[in-house]
Amino acid sequence: MQRSAVTALTAALLLAPFGLGAWSQQPAVAQACDGSATSGVTPRQLKPGVHALITDPRRDGLGSNTGFVVTSAGVVVIDAGMPGMQWRRVREEIGKVTKLPIVDLILTHKHWDHVLATPLVAGAGAGIRVMAHAKAAEAMAGRFPGRLARIAEQGGELARALAGATTVLPTETVSTRREIRIGETRFELIPFGPAHTGGDLAVLLPDQKVLFAGDLLFNLPHPWAGDGEMNVEGWQAALERIESMDVELVVPGHGEVGGRDAARRQRAYLGDLARMARQGFAEGCPPEEVAERVRLERGQEPAEVAFLIDSLKELYRRQATEVPPPR
Repeated sequence: MQRSAVTALTAALLLAPFGLGAWSQQPAVAQACDGSATSGVTPRQLKPGVHALITDPRRDGLGSNTGFVVTSAGVVVIDAGMPGMQWRRVREEIGKVTKLPIVDLILTHKHWDHVLATPLVAGAGAGIRVMAHAKAAEAMAGRFPGRLARIAEQGGELARALAGATTVLPTETVSTRREIRIGETRFELIPFGPAHTGGDLAVLLPDQKVLFAGDLLFNLPHPWAGDGEMNVEGWQAALERIESMDVELVVPGHGEVGGRDAARRQRAYLGDLARMARQGFAEGCPPEEVAERVRLERGQEPAEVAFLIDSLKELYRRQATEVPPPR
């Protein structure tokens, strides 16, 4: 594909209403938050007893955002995150707020940056309930033991952090919408999928009007759409449901806390991403070249488009393997 064609393709998409350009121009921090720049893991008290720990996507060794809710029965952690520095910081922040024990861990989906510290949060004999989407639990059962073994063989910081850890899998699975009470606090577990993955789980606190969306929402310039089970239409439908929810704050899997408008922007972005992939693939333009043009147009750092490259590669792969319709 000629450079002029790449420019025309990306410029058209960047100028689309609420498309790639509009997404990256939106403020990343909700009005309810203090707006300070993240550094490592930044705590946010969203409502009384409801906390988010926002990770800096520029920092190596940090995983997803995590959350914790202090109930009268104990602490509910939402996403385990990564072992090492992140889990140590999460544990410290919980200790600053309450001396109550962790009683439940809810995992929003299967990706390692959300679940790898599960053995540290809910280790064998801890008596902590671990809940996840049925599809995520199935994936973890097939992959977790092998992943822990490889980490131990490779050594390094992760191996040291997980030394002696054994596989911990979800003890309860969710496949339909479900309300639970932990102490006096109501939680609604809302399954989606295929969307960002084959099985995503959002956690709604209806009385506090806070939603932990996991990676259904990235409050970053480019969400990651590289999972082999990802479904653009299903993901957009999930975001549309989030837009319609009676919530004030949405905690994304990555990026700062936002509102329902962030879901609207990302839904539009995914449509633009799919169109970009179709056009780029049809013109024979490599994903890296399309992403570089977007980076130059938006003045972004190379790291900011890493998710875009992965996403385009996955969408290109699907188009390459599609069976053409009969003539």
